[in-house]
Amino acid sequence: MQRLTHALKLLVRGCKYQRLAVNAAEAIGDAKAFQSQVHAFCSEVKNGWSDRTKEQAAYFRGLSQRFVEMAEKTKILIEHKAGINTLIPMDLQRVRQEFRLSYETFINLTYIGTLCLRDGSK
Repeated sequence: MQRLTHALKLLVRGCKYQRLAVNAAEAIGDAKAFQSQVHAFCSEVKNGWSDRTKEQAAYFRGLSQRFVEMAEKTKILIEHKAGINTLIPMDLQRVRQEFRLSYETFINLTYIGTLCLRDGSK
């Protein structure tokens, strides 16, 4: 319900891209913090650990990388929309494609992770 209310307020008042750019910068920080937690976990995975644990480490490493990529591309796109950094059309198209690729990879990883949790394998 709160999301719907927020979405309706944005439609009425419009979107303030300057504020979104600040939020996007914070999202990058959050994504990088998650990534450092994942790297700390992965560094603890030793040779004696099971293959399942190593697969989980690789899975979360991929997810955290996609989070960072999506946050960085989102910030670039929001800053372009806000007029903070203007991109030429070719760069804008490249950033959008990179975001889509990161997003699609993220979705595929989460789908694979869901299947593995359901099966109990891998």
